[in-house]
Amino acid sequence: MRRYGLKRQQQKVGTLCLTSRSTVQRPPVLLILAACFFTVLEFPIDLGQVVRSNLPGIVVLLIRDGLLLVATVSACRRLWHSTASRLDATPDDAASSDADYAVAHMG
Repeated sequence: MRRYGLKRQQQKVGTLCLTSRSTVQRPPVLLILAACFFTVLEFPIDLGQVVRSNLPGIVVLLIRDGLLLVATVSACRRLWHSTASRLDATPDDAASSDADYAVAHMG
């Protein structure tokens, strides 16, 4: 039950990032959506290839994991730069990253 609530909250944050044009987290969320496509290819469709460790199954697995790794690094880097620049910015400049600040401190 607890895990389900965490997934729902992650979906809400991802949706917020896709609907807000002022957030810097849109590209990482799009990478995660692409990784979801490869997850569907991997598990319901081509699970036998993955279990037998055949090349097509391993390639799909590596692409999915690579997309998730790039999305994670990109999200961390973008969040770091948006909050670090927020400390040095004037109040007018800081208004553009309010959505990122709200997502980062969503509780």
